[in-house]
Amino acid sequence: MVKAYLRYQFDKSFGVVAGVRCGSEVLEKGEELRRRYGNRVNLAVSPAVETVLVWNLRSGSEVARFVNDGAREAGEVTSLSAYGDGTRVAAGYADGSIRTWSIVESKLEGIFNGHVTAVTSLAWANGGSNPEGETLFASGSADGEVVLWDPAAEKGRFRIHGAHSNEITALRVIAGHIITASKDGLLKIYEISTQSCVQTVVGHPGEVWSMDVGNDLLVTGSIDQDIRVWKLVDATDRNGIKLTPLGSFEREGSSRCICLRFNKAGTMLLGHGTEKSIQLFHVRNETDAKKHRRRRRARREAKSASNDQEDQPAGDLELEAVDFFHHARSVKTDYKVRSASFLENQQNLRIMVHMHHNLLEVLEIGLGHGGTLKSVMLVDKPGDRGDIRSLTMTSDDSALLSLSSAKTLKVWNPVTGVCLRTIETVGYGLCCKLIAAEKFVVAGFKAGQVQIFDFSSGVEVCLAETAHNGSVWGIDVPSSDDGFVTCGSDKKVKFWSLAEDSNGKFSLVPKRILELNEDVLCMRITNDSKYVLVSLLDSTVRAFYLDSLKPFLTFYGHKLPVLSLDVSSDGTMLATGSADKSVKLWGLDFGDCRKSLRAHDGSVMTVVFQPDTHMLFSGSRDGTLKYWDADKFELITEMTGQRSEGRETRPSIRSI
Repeated sequence: MVKAYLRYQFDKSFGVVAGVRCGSEVLEKGEELRRRYGNRVNLAVSPAVETVLVWNLRSGSEVARFVNDGAREAGEVTSLSAYGDGTRVAAGYADGSIRTWSIVESKLEGIFNGHVTAVTSLAWANGGSNPEGETLFASGSADGEVVLWDPAAEKGRFRIHGAHSNEITALRVIAGHIITASKDGLLKIYEISTQSCVQTVVGHPGEVWSMDVGNDLLVTGSIDQDIRVWKLVDATDRNGIKLTPLGSFEREGSSRCICLRFNKAGTMLLGHGTEKSIQLFHVRNETDAKKHRRRRRARREAKSASNDQEDQPAGDLELEAVDFFHHARSVKTDYKVRSASFLENQQNLRIMVHMHHNLLEVLEIGLGHGGTLKSVMLVDKPGDRGDIRSLTMTSDDSALLSLSSAKTLKVWNPVTGVCLRTIETVGYGLCCKLIAAEKFVVAGFKAGQVQIFDFSSGVEVCLAETAHNGSVWGIDVPSSDDGFVTCGSDKKVKFWSLAEDSNGKFSLVPKRILELNEDVLCMRITNDSKYVLVSLLDSTVRAFYLDSLKPFLTFYGHKLPVLSLDVSSDGTMLATGSADKSVKLWGLDFGDCRKSLRAHDGSVMTVVFQPDTHMLFSGSRDGTLKYWDADKFELITEMTGQRSEGRETRPSIRSI
């Protein structure tokens, strides 16, 4: 007889506002976007794992979501570039494919396959930037290749093999030329008509991480704090363009410069590294730059005169980078910055900042002495700012709860992926559980607190500041009463009841305490409330009778501590996942090890049985989620879609 298994396939991902694999961009408002959204609304696109999201920066709401089955298989979004009028966006993926999406019609326009490694940079030639006046875009990849694409014909025009010897970090398509920057430390100019390199620029101390062009100035950022400047001039001898160096100027910070961006008029420049700050610079036109040069020359002559050096001519000073760029202001942010962009058509200077903790923020910046800094919009409610450490679902699958390290407990609709409520908590969350017939939710924290909320309203019911003298690593609920059990790094397992006084106020009352010799890392109570099983720091698992707390069994065999455990619904089988990368299956009658599975390439962070079966899920730091038959000790399938380490797994009635 053939045994049938349930088939699981990737459904959706949610909770991501802006990933960190690539930066976000503000869309320029063409006529079509103005008619649809008005002049006062700015839109932005951001990467969200394998999805491209479009955000309304006025309301903070999601406008569109671009993803399909092919995009999920392509991997994470590794680069983004918006067309000039904001009506379409090109997205590069980890498998080397490129997809163009229509923002107006919210549909896929084309798929382009031409790279064998991740697409690391994209740039549109916005009509007239190439000799034929067609709309093209160029892409660069991690293996140093450049491809010019024709989206109308849905094919590539040509490929430049070995354009660079390392990853291409930025490129621009200007006046029939492609300008590329790479981690090999070089800038190159390729002529589109001849498909040949017409200029190679050296002089960077290491990798070139960022580049942008404003008017006739090109700026680059490298591994140091200097921003290097070149002037784009016509090369009449070959009917093209060439770069002439203007020197460099310093920015604040010592890390590599990962983003440089001009505004549309080319009068402002922003730049930042991997720190929590952004620098803004005024860009002078050539007339004002010459005035600044004359002032520099006057100061130089005055200095020479004061040093009795009248006989030495001051000499004529040429235009340099410091003549064009003037530091306007530094902006401090709460988190590390991934990218930043100017918002156009605004009365005041505004920038959108994409930060590492899964959020977008619009800042209004006042320049000059006494200029103010104001946060206009913060897009963070649709996602968590920190790692999600615990998940739990209601019994009818109507709501999903996530507890994060960013002091938030969020309630989600698992069908639509919409965040229904955000609850502020007291600290770094580690575990949560629904109790009292799902009337309350209890959460445990790294500093030892236990906090209880009313599930329907999100209001705090009670808080135990010193529930444990250390991290609260686990919470479970026995089926026999309305209390709950916690375990922590203080070597204790505590049994609690929730008491209500005459005034309607709740308090936590400890009923029993089980003291152990080692830190308790996780805990589980069997469905029949007969045993409580705890994982200890000495790599053992111990089982106790729940009523008397007397020892029942000890499970030996793991070389490193057990990070997760679960008991099957019938109470006959125990599964443990350990930091030694293995999953072990045990019998709960005699404590025998039935099978040891070399399950993952990283620490096993979560194991959970499918309800009413011996089917087992395991998740690991290696980013994989596997489905096992615990009776036959066989791997059924490995589920794709997980892009980072799996910390928590929760099966539901219809999904996992």
